[in-house]
Amino acid sequence: MSIVAANRNNPNIALILDVGIVSNIPNISKNKYGTFELGKGTGIIRNTDNNESFVKTLVKIAEGNDITSQKNIGYKSTGGTESDAIQLEKEGFPTANINVSSR
Repeated sequence: MSIVAANRNNPNIALILDVGIVSNIPNISKNKYGTFELGKGTGIIRNTDNNESFVKTLVKIAEGNDITSQKNIGYKSTGGTESDAIQLEKEGFPTANINVSSR
């Protein structure tokens, strides 16, 4: 659905909101799922689907407004959300992912 919206609306950027698997619970591999933890703020994800400048801007906004966040490389180098496809639509859109922690 978001790919259709990106094609119809031609946005300047795409901010993807999703839930993230937390790793601070028993029997979860931090090597496999990263170090995203409950109670430490939203996750600002860094992987190949996200525009580095956009991600840095989100981090600065969070830090400048005392918003607790976690910088996470994500547990996949690509995929998991529609940002991997959105960034390639038309001329391309800078994307960034923000995750809410979830068990």
